[in-house]
Amino acid sequence: MRAESVARRLLAMGVPVSDLQIAGVGERSVARQTKDGVREPQSRRVVVQLAPGN
Repeated sequence: MRAESVARRLLAMGVPVSDLQIAGVGERSVARQTKDGVREPQSRRVVVQLAPGN
């Protein structure tokens, strides 16, 4: 899963696991609607939200 790959990389870079929330949404939340079987690169994404530290 793409989101898990990004999370592993962030952990390797020192981001605490307690600061991560991982959710793969797949076809439930596409960036751009397409016909069945048509791949859309914009829908293959990971969203990272950063918040100020404590």
